[in-house]
Amino acid sequence: MGETFSAMSGARTIGAERSKDCLFVYGTLLDAARLDAVLGGVTAWRDAGPATVAGILYDAGEFPALRLCADPRRRVPGRLIEFAEPAAALARIDVYEDVAGTGGLFARTRCRVRLARGGTTAAWVYVYVRRVRGLRRIAQWPPSPD
Repeated sequence: MGETFSAMSGARTIGAERSKDCLFVYGTLLDAARLDAVLGGVTAWRDAGPATVAGILYDAGEFPALRLCADPRRRVPGRLIEFAEPAAALARIDVYEDVAGTGGLFARTRCRVRLARGGTTAAWVYVYVRRVRGLRRIAQWPPSPD
């Protein structure tokens, strides 16, 4: 039996053979309308629920900047997203996140994600690769006013 995914063109059902590649989102892509716009209809997606990663979040102005860390007590909240066609989705999101060799803002990497429903899984996440010196640490996106 298939599983229903949300898509810009409406919900559709896809087969059980779909890939389990997931993306942890923690910033601007938490907005479903923005995620739909970035994907441009190339694939269906499903919100697999709340999750966290070990990291530190910074306010970079128009977007948050995540740095992963080894301290499991430092958690950044977000959501786990599953795609019907992960390669197509990630290619579109790479462009949006400005992943471009040494000149980009972010790098896509795998990390362990702690699921709110219990357990962990591996997922892709976009990590900020520029300097964070001078950026304000925040608990979540969007940041709360000081």
